[in-house]
Amino acid sequence: MVWDEEEDPDGNVKHLARHHVEPWEVREVLEGGPVFRRTLEDGENPTFVVVGYTAAGRLLEVWGIYFEQTGWWRTITAMDARPAQRELWGNERGGWR
Repeated sequence: MVWDEEEDPDGNVKHLARHHVEPWEVREVLEGGPVFRRTLEDGENPTFVVVGYTAAGRLLEVWGIYFEQTGWWRTITAMDARPAQRELWGNERGGWR
C-alpha cells in the first residue's frame, strides 16, 4: 500500500482522518475478504471501491487505485459504508454482521 506523508495536507492519511478512519483499519478491510467493485472511471490504472469489515466490526468503504504493473494499492479515501456500499456488501456476501 502507498501512504502519503502524514504532514501532507492533501495526502491520503489526512483524508482518512477527516473521515475518522485509520490506515490500519484500511489494511484490515483489504486483508479481510472484502468486496471489490471497479468504478466506471477510465484511466491507465483502475479505480475501485472496496467494502468490508474491520476486525472491530466496522463496515467501511475504501476508494483506491490499483497499479497493475507494480501490484501497489493507493487508498484515496475511506469512510463508514454508505447505503449503496452496504447494499453492495449485502448483495455480494448475503447479509451483514
